[in-house]
Amino acid sequence: MSNLSNYYIARKVRFLREFDLVAKSARSVLNEYFVGENVNGLLAETRREFEALIPQLPYIGGKQPFTGFIVFTGMLLAV
Repeated sequence: MSNLSNYYIARKVRFLREFDLVAKSARSVLNEYFVGENVNGLLAETRREFEALIPQLPYIGGKQPFTGFIVFTGMLLAV
């Protein structure tokens, strides 16, 4: 594993916590749009997808302005 891919893997716990915060905020909206659906199951599946994407995120230099954008885009891609 290269140093490039280590950047995101080393921060995986933090990124998953950030995902959980976003999911917590989105839960009420999802409950409105997916009435009768298992929103908790949908969010759990999305979280697993995001976790699988973390090692594949493109490395752009660590603490660059767009690193957060890349991580958030990974969350959206998981959806």
